[in-house]
Amino acid sequence: MLRRHPVVTLVGVVYFGGLCFISLGPRAEIESTLFGGVLIFVPAGLILMVLFSRKHWFAAFTVGTLGVVWLELACIVWRPDAPLRTTDMVAGVTGLVIGLLAGAIIEGARGRRAKPPVVSFTRISQTSGSGLTTESPRD
Repeated sequence: MLRRHPVVTLVGVVYFGGLCFISLGPRAEIESTLFGGVLIFVPAGLILMVLFSRKHWFAAFTVGTLGVVWLELACIVWRPDAPLRTTDMVAGVTGLVIGLLAGAIIEGARGRRAKPPVVSFTRISQTSGSGLTTESPRD
């Protein structure tokens, strides 16, 4: 996973670090909105879908959900002035699911287009004394 997509892994690490800085770092007293909470986690779903692939969507969902919950719990520990809001967790998981669905749609469209058509044929050749046989072409 990490070796197949090193650039996406790096982008994911930088994105999650930025997310932690936004959530835990110095900031002005800004009320979080439900739409902002959803929007900020959509890229996380896209990144996780690329890293885990569509076949392992449940693992991507689990890791993303654990990340959302960890970030919310870390806010409680490192920023005691920030209250725990279940709506923030719900918004984060909703954004994650939207990102996972978008990633699955993009990956599905890319996968259908990327597959070359399969050309299969057999060659009839004459062998000594045994008549006609079919054999596969040599590569």
